[in-house]
Amino acid sequence: MLFSFLFTDIGLSEEGDNFSLERDEPYEITSENMFIEREQKTIGFSGNVILKQGSAYLTADQIELFFNNNFNEKGFYKMLASGNILIKNNDSTSITGNLATYNVNDEKIIMTENVVLKNQMSMIKGNKLILDINSGKIEIFDDKLDQERVKGVLVDQSNKEEE
Repeated sequence: MLFSFLFTDIGLSEEGDNFSLERDEPYEITSENMFIEREQKTIGFSGNVILKQGSAYLTADQIELFFNNNFNEKGFYKMLASGNILIKNNDSTSITGNLATYNVNDEKIIMTENVVLKNQMSMIKGNKLILDINSGKIEIFDDKLDQERVKGVLVDQSNKEEE
């Protein structure tokens, strides 16, 4: 059985927006090491990698960028991130996991292995997360049959305000 926890606009930020990115901002990447594999058409970064776009960022132990023919924006088709991944788009929402794939064609980030979504109102754990870059919609799944289910802790904000 496949379990899904869908987020639309509930509890992802104080403003009630989905996970949003500043798409018009340029990308900036920093790391301790960089390599280019011309035959495989890849560029890799390792060691405290930080990929930023506006106020959103992704950190990982390693990131690899894959290209069709040319090492330019039009040739870029996929990104793989691995190890201690953190994605944040503001101070209140974060996603962590160990492996992430971004495909340019469908504009979705798929994160697996020990996935946790946190914000001020909740913490949700699962085995797989899909973040739609266009809509900001987040889905969390338990895609391992007969294993742990998606787990969540939701905080009642009205009780916090009374204290």
